[in-house]
Amino acid sequence: MIKIVPDANVLISGMFGFPSYPRKIISLALAKEVILYGSQETFDEFCRKVRLPKFKRYWDAQIFTPEKMISDYRTLINMREPFDTLVDINIVKSDPDDDKYFRLAKVCGAKWIVTGDKEVLKIKKYGNIQIITVADFVKSYTQLKQSKLP
Repeated sequence: MIKIVPDANVLISGMFGFPSYPRKIISLALAKEVILYGSQETFDEFCRKVRLPKFKRYWDAQIFTPEKMISDYRTLINMREPFDTLVDINIVKSDPDDDKYFRLAKVCGAKWIVTGDKEVLKIKKYGNIQIITVADFVKSYTQLKQSKLP
C-alpha cells in the first residue's frame, strides 16, 4: 500500500469534492488504494485552516461546515505521532513549521509528501521521502502501484 503524508491544503481542497487532483487523492484513500497519515500537529493546522474566512462562502451556502470537514479528517487520516523524530533538524529553512510533515513521513514510513507548498516542494527529496505535487502524484499513481512500493 502506498503511504502518503498530505498537507492541510491538499486535504481541504480534496474534501470540497470538486473534480480536482486533490479530490482524486481523497478518492484513492476512500478506496483504500493509498493510506493518508497525519499527526496532532497536522490536525491542528488543518483545523485552523478550514476555519479561515476565505472558506466562508462555502459555509454560508451550507455546502460544508468546518465541523463536518474536521470529522471527515478523523475518518480519512491514520494518526501517528512523531514525538522526538527529527526534532533537532531544520529541513524547510524558510518555514520550519513545515518540518512536521517530514517528521511524520519518517515515523510512518511514508515515501511521499504530497503538497502544493512551494517551499516544501523545493526540498524535492529528503532521505527516502519524495516531495511531490498532487498533480504529479496522481499522474504517476499507476506507475507507483505497478512498482508495488510499500
